[in-house]
Amino acid sequence: MKETDKDKLEKLETLREQALFAPEAVADEAQANYEELRDELFCVDTKETTEQAKPTQALPMEDRTLICESCGKPFTYTVADQQSYEGQGIEEPKICTACRRNNPLDKSDIKGEGESGGNGGFNS
Repeated sequence: MKETDKDKLEKLETLREQALFAPEAVADEAQANYEELRDELFCVDTKETTEQAKPTQALPMEDRTLICESCGKPFTYTVADQQSYEGQGIEEPKICTACRRNNPLDKSDIKGEGESGGNGGFNS
């Protein structure tokens, strides 16, 4: 992978975090920049696709409308998002960007870490 591509991927991750967790004024601009860079990195120009590669390609993806488990409102899971998550083993989102931005989870709750229970310790 080229060094410039690595830099762009790092910038993409930074923009994604800003879009999710930054104050709304910054998050909106970060979201727009994220989508632009994501499309640049992950969208394939169909004119560049060779005839030999076409039979081996999967069915074409389409934007999908999902329902947020938190607020119940529909949101779009774009083709570009699907493509970027596809090779990373990330499941499709269940919560919209607005809800993720407004309700960040405590990472210790997710992992089951915290004040009670746990493995380890010393028994005599």
